[in-house]
Amino acid sequence: MTGILESGKSAMAERIRLPVPPKDRLKEILFDDVGVASRSEKAALGISAMNILYCTTQQLMKFG
Repeated sequence: MTGILESGKSAMAERIRLPVPPKDRLKEILFDDVGVASRSEKAALGISAMNILYCTTQQLMKFG
């Protein structure tokens, strides 16, 4: 699900019961576990969070 910032994407996903965690939550977990030392590392966490979401979604579609 894509859209502008703060437009309610996570709330909508929760409302329709999508079994995928929000990207921001994944990014928070990565930040807590790995941390960041620079702006580029913060951007890399966002990319990693999206890659995790894509992988998870792909598996859910494959087996779900």
